[in-house]
Amino acid sequence: MVSLSHLPLMRCAAQTPPTIRRKHHGGLYRSLALLFMVLSLAFAPRTQAQILDPAVTFAIGTGFDNEVRSFIEIPGSQIIVVGNFSSYNGTPVNRIARLNFDGTLDATFTPPSTAVINNRVNTVVRQPTGELIIAGQFTGGGREYVARLNANGTLDATFTQTGTGLNSDVTAVALDGS
Repeated sequence: MVSLSHLPLMRCAAQTPPTIRRKHHGGLYRSLALLFMVLSLAFAPRTQAQILDPAVTFAIGTGFDNEVRSFIEIPGSQIIVVGNFSSYNGTPVNRIARLNFDGTLDATFTPPSTAVINNRVNTVVRQPTGELIIAGQFTGGGREYVARLNANGTLDATFTQTGTGLNSDVTAVALDGS
């Protein structure tokens, strides 16, 4: 009998099948699909038996021209959407928009210009008083990465940063529960 235990162990390199790559369209299509699903749930009546009203639709049309990073529901059946987009259904918006329950753009919401919001907005939270805290990668108008907006979208001039402030992209904000 011949012993093979003294020979080095040899491994066969198995061929791996080629991978199939899908064309990557960025997060835009996923963001829009997620936005549509969440809006469908967010604006549905809050009852145990939900009956969809075929007369009410959420018409997104061409939607946002770039990525949606976050959104929140606000009282009055509206939604605030933030991201890295510059238009919604062909209408210029600056990285933040307020949509009505049917998917139309709320023209009464007037966010700051690109001089202030000069880069991506990552997140938004609503304070109990109605103001919005937005955070992201913007650094314009003396607002370094964080700004507060009034309920109508205008910049809250009373919200100022002191000290050295933030020095990098902000990806999340939470309200203090106390």
